[in-house]
Amino acid sequence: MIAPVPSFLQSPINTLGRYFDYQGTASRSEFWLFVLFSWLSSFAVGLVDALVPGEVLGSIWNLLLFIPTVTCAIRRMHDVDHRGWYLLIPFYNIIMLVFPSRPNRWQSSNPEEFNWSGKA
Repeated sequence: MIAPVPSFLQSPINTLGRYFDYQGTASRSEFWLFVLFSWLSSFAVGLVDALVPGEVLGSIWNLLLFIPTVTCAIRRMHDVDHRGWYLLIPFYNIIMLVFPSRPNRWQSSNPEEFNWSGKA
């Protein structure tokens, strides 16, 4: 019998499975577990890259992780009810990535209930 995969490993696997999916949401734990996975795996690839001449493995690995990192960050912005374009604002996105989730138009069954104009 195969043992179930722990959740701290399953989350990055799920994120990699949504490689080009920028719609929907990503919870704080999903986002930060993927960031942790990216850092640890880049460190491990960097160690291997130090042993292999050419220093190509690290560059290839970082290019492969670039798109899922951006799409996961966009989904995280959706989870705090902001558009993915907020990632282009340097300090604001760091603040919003750590804020708790709140009801948003991406999870709602009726997206029309949200006021897009910003007026009450």
